[in-house]
Amino acid sequence: MTSSEIKSVSASQRAKAVRPDTSFVWECTRAIILEYFKIFHRVRYRGQRNIPAEGPLIIAPNHVSFYDPPLVAAGVPHRMRFMAWDALFRVPFLKQLISAYGAFPVRAKSADKSAVTATLSILRNRECMMIFPEGGRSKDGQLKSFEQGLARMAVKAGARIVPVAVTGAFESWPCQHLLPRWFHRIMVKYYPAINIPPGNNHNNEKQRANLVNQLIASSIERRMRASARLRKMNDRRKAR
Repeated sequence: MTSSEIKSVSASQRAKAVRPDTSFVWECTRAIILEYFKIFHRVRYRGQRNIPAEGPLIIAPNHVSFYDPPLVAAGVPHRMRFMAWDALFRVPFLKQLISAYGAFPVRAKSADKSAVTATLSILRNRECMMIFPEGGRSKDGQLKSFEQGLARMAVKAGARIVPVAVTGAFESWPCQHLLPRWFHRIMVKYYPAINIPPGNNHNNEKQRANLVNQLIASSIERRMRASARLRKMNDRRKAR
């Protein structure tokens, strides 16, 4: 299989006026989160028209900050589902809260078959999920190697994938800091959805997953390089 067989969704295929599934509580939460990021980080969202209005859909951002889940979700008009560390579900109040917002448990650093089954069920129900292809936060802000899970589940479920590049969030709230650092600018860019053709050949599943990962990574890396160049230019101006 070549990259030409896994095509980005064309502009004519992107929904223009369809309102995705949502709820009053979800929209209120989105509004509060968006206002927070606008005030404290002057957030800019780009490419939101690239987000398909119908699932199955996976939102696939790079992961550099505690901010990433609410930051990326706030820019998506879908109600989304999330994987969350299973230890969080042992905290009574927190369990009810994150469950209400679509989270379900996954065991960290293990092949959690129940989480995979739940994810495939959600995608086959034509819902939207956020999955970080790196599997965890980057400690240095650079893109880590991708795990196979996201791509393989997308191949199995025939889900489209929207790569998302988050820049500025690492400077705002890296995992080494207990509290965020306000007034660092953040940008979130959603790229055209990767459309995976259905396939029944299990022998080339790994090959297909590797190609999907390459397509996701190429979009994110391109944006991260551009952001790094811009930061260097601004640093030079300030040094003059």
